[in-house]
This record gives sequence, C-alpha cells and structure tokens, in this order.
Amino acid sequence: MARYNVTIHWHGARQITTPWADGPDFITQCPIRPGGSYTYRFTISGQEGTLWWHAHSSWLRATVNGAIVIHPKLGDSYLFPKPKCDSVIALGEWWDANPIEVIREATRTGATPNVSDAYTINGQPGDLYKCSNKDTVIVPIDSGETNLIRVINSTLNQQLFITIVHVSSSHCHCKNGNFKEGKAIESFLTLMTTRMLMLIWVMNRKMGSK
Repeated sequence: MARYNVTIHWHGARQITTPWADGPDFITQCPIRPGGSYTYRFTISGQEGTLWWHAHSSWLRATVNGAIVIHPKLGDSYLFPKPKCDSVIALGEWWDANPIEVIREATRTGATPNVSDAYTINGQPGDLYKCSNKDTVIVPIDSGETNLIRVINSTLNQQLFITIVHVSSSHCHCKNGNFKEGKAIESFLTLMTTRMLMLIWVMNRKMGSK
C-alpha cells in the first residue's frame, strides 16, 4: 500500500465534533502520501456495539481493515443475556491482481470491474485456495451457550447472505453497528456491503452431532 495515497475511515463512528477525522480522502482530509504519517484523534461516545475501520481511497478499501468492538461500560449490561462467546467474523474478498489496477482497467475500458478471486472469512479464503491456512475460521461453542457474533461485510460491492442452523433461538441486535432490541431471524439475513450485524443465538446441540 506504500505506493498509494491512503486515508482511514472509521465506519459507524459518530464524528459529532471531529468531522475532520472521518477519513474519506478529498472530502474530510487530504490523503496521506506514501512515506507520510497522520494521527487520527477522536472520541467515540454513547455507542456500544461493533464498528470497523478501513482504507478509504479508491479500491484500497479491499486491503486493510479491522473491527472496533465496544463493550457496555462498566456497570451496564447488554440488551440480552451476557454472551459466553463473543467473536468477530469479517467477510471480505481477495484479488490475485492488484485491486487498484482492476478498477483502473474498468475505468479505462468502461467495462464492469473483474470480480474477486475468492471470498474471505477473517482474511482466510478457505481450504480450496493456495494462499490459505489449513483450515478456515472456526469458533468453538458449546450446546446451551448464548453466543454473540459480530459480522462485518468488508467486501467492495457484494451483498452477502447469512443463516445460522441448529439453534433454539437467534436474533439480530444491530442498527448501524450499535446494539438495539433484537429481532428474531426467521431464515436468513442479507448483509449489504460495509454493513455490520450482531447476532445472538443459543446452540441447541453439540457441534458434530446429528
């Protein structure tokens, strides 16, 4: 990434008094030049849930990103039973090509940009790709436990679909990355690009059982 100008966007953070720290290049700030540095200073106040950060210059959004997990403050409780397991699942994409060159080629030709070569879960594309670790992401959980999974769609332009099986109950507790009263999940959820979900469920059987 050192070849390109870049900024960092703090997705979902309410920049009430610090709009200059929001990150979109040429909108709230000039981009950070290769070899340069910039320190973001802002305060996240009155928010609990899951936010995330990502590069915000052209298709560099496909490169670096990460989760921002905000727990209830000391003495406060969740809007649901405290989860035994609290995990982040970041869904993304991988290109064998340089994503900047992909979008430049599309701009030059007027064609639709090439699709990514793989989807990723926490940076891993799964067992079928040569650049992957041996296994994909595994979150160990036990029967009867309340689990919280924080899901981030960090893909560039793809909506993804999520379902949870073998559970006695599942609810979505999220609005723009912040905790809210839960809504029961009947079948599956559609997760638009750059969006965040927080899902609560209780597993009703041990993993691997029928």
